Formats: sequence, structure tokens, C-alpha cells
Amino acid sequence: MSIRRRLLVGSIIILVFVVLVGAVGLNSLSNVNHEVESLSKYHLPSIQITDNLKSHIANFRVAELQYIYSPDAP
Repeated sequence: MSIRRRLLVGSIIILVFVVLVGAVGLNSLSNVNHEVESLSKYHLPSIQITDNLKSHIANFRVAELQYIYSPDAP
């Protein structure tokens, strides 16, 4: 087998591996995108609601302490 033929076969093999790696990468990226969309659609709203609830509880506790320490408290 000539050197030219060996180089051509080697280049084709490398090209096939590059295309294969690219296809696997695109497939994996598509899976990650699907998971991110699922998280943003289903889980993020509940996290935001929980964060708002924590904020309201903190504000209530501050108001409660202000009431307790106010001179007009019974």
C-alpha cells in the first residue's frame, strides 16, 4: 500500500471519528437543553414561590419583633 493511500485512509478514519464525536456531542447537548427546559418550566416556579414565602416570613418576624419591643405592647 502506498503512502498516499495510507494517508487518505487515515484522514478518512479521522474524519469519521470527528463526525461521530460531533454527532454524540450534539445529541448530548440536546438532552441537556431538554433537562434545562424541564427545570425552568416545572421546578423554577416552585422555587420562586418558596423564596417569596421566605421573604414574607422574614418580614413578618421583623414586624413581630418590632411589636414586641414597642413601648405600646401589652
